[in-house]
Amino acid sequence: MVTKEYTINALMKLTSRFTAGSPAHALIHKQLAHYSTSMNLELQQRSVEYASLLKLDSISAGVLERMPAFTKKERNAAASLDSGGGGDMMASMPTPAAPAAALSAAAPAPPAEVDLLADLMGGSPAPAPNPGAQPAAAPPGAMGGMDDLLGLLGSPAPAPAAPPAAPPGGMDMMTSMMGGPAMGLGAPAPAPGTFAPFTAWEKNGLQITFVVSKDPANLSVTNIEASFTNATPAQMDALNFQVAVPKYMQLKMTPPSSTTVPPGNSGKVTQLFKVANQLHGQKPVLLRVKIEYTTNGMPVSETGQVDQFPAGV
Repeated sequence: MVTKEYTINALMKLTSRFTAGSPAHALIHKQLAHYSTSMNLELQQRSVEYASLLKLDSISAGVLERMPAFTKKERNAAASLDSGGGGDMMASMPTPAAPAAALSAAAPAPPAEVDLLADLMGGSPAPAPNPGAQPAAAPPGAMGGMDDLLGLLGSPAPAPAAPPAAPPGGMDMMTSMMGGPAMGLGAPAPAPGTFAPFTAWEKNGLQITFVVSKDPANLSVTNIEASFTNATPAQMDALNFQVAVPKYMQLKMTPPSSTTVPPGNSGKVTQLFKVANQLHGQKPVLLRVKIEYTTNGMPVSETGQVDQFPAGV
């Protein structure tokens, strides 16, 4: 069953590689329809929600598209020494008495590259990827990989159209995609662990400020309130703020208070979301964001990375 769950996820990601109305799309819809009545709750839940997602043309393309890779920061050893960076100083000036083998064993392994969109698509948290393994991506239109995936599912016979089953009570679409219980949304808790607001994004007159706090019941959960202000003389319409997280994190978002950001800093739009860091204390909170809006009749789309969260988040 676990293999079939991963195969259903892979089929969904392949929808962005094929044109609408192609034979591949028909095969994917047939598989989703078949497993929407499965006796396995996980398969039924994923199939019903993925079929619903494909009907939402306004958001399905954004959810299924490939996110840009993280930009790698280059560290200047001399700059780190001047700024008092203790960690870099120790790395560049090892103790002479320490054997080379011991220093090599003590050096932390470089972080593996993470697929930020996988958590939005997958169910339960996936294990850390093998840095040496490079998955082979099938070219658009190639049916070999599609046949292999259908083989893992057992190539079921076409099932008669059945009304989609409703998701289990108390779980919405995004919660079900993450394969976990609803985390409960609300205003960020003031204690414990409140932090000073900081600017997460500023470009072309649009400024996004984050106010973060820790969930009092679970310090691995971080509440984030994003505030959008517009310094330009023209208002920004059709605001669409998307967030992707690494595999070791989970995300839950609420809709924004408005999709129009007033001009001249005359008002603000807010949006609440939560992230759960399963490696709290070991890996930092890290976000990949995409901002879309229209101003003066011109669409704007920007992507970026938010990694300047205060210490302790």
